[in-house]
Formats: sequence, structure tokens, C-alpha cells
Amino acid sequence: MDYRMKPFGITATADFVKYPLSADHKKERLTGVDWLLALILLTVVFGIYHSVLSASFISFDDSVYVYDNPVIRNGFTSQGFRKIMSFRQDAGPYWHPVTSLSHMAD
Repeated sequence: MDYRMKPFGITATADFVKYPLSADHKKERLTGVDWLLALILLTVVFGIYHSVLSASFISFDDSVYVYDNPVIRNGFTSQGFRKIMSFRQDAGPYWHPVTSLSHMAD
């Protein structure tokens, strides 16, 4: 017997595998409470992160990796791709090709 399934009225794991959904699963609809909770969650998340929409670069290391880096500034080119994927990058001490390729695509 799987004790984790007991609160759901399922006494054995085999029952859960045979009948994963309730008989009335097609009749279940979102209620007003569900929509209210979703709206509250959306409002809270937007309230927390809305300032990111107008954010600019920060001055920790963006000059080295992004706007003073000629490989990134030239955009997505085959020569730039080869340079980014090699371990001999001139910009910064860290090798992070996926991030650099993302900056090149922007």
C-alpha cells in the first residue's frame, strides 16, 4: 500500500495506475476562486517584476562582455561564432558561449 495516496481515496499504487483521473474529470471547470487566485498571482508577479521592463545594462561587467566587445558588437557572423566557441576569448576571464551567442543575436 502506498501511504501517499491514502488522502486521495486510493489504497494501492496499482489503482492509481489503472484509474489516473476521476470519473468526472471532463466536467471539472475553473471556478471563480480559481480565476481570482490566478489574477492575484498575476498581479503580484507583475508588481514585483514590472521595473525590469525599463531596465538597462548594469556596470559590473557588461562593458567587457557586451558593449565594448567587438565580437559581440559585429553581430552574429561565422567568424564571431568561431571566436566565441573557441577557448581563446579576449573578453573577460569566463567562457560562456551560450550567453555570448545570445548577446550576438540581440
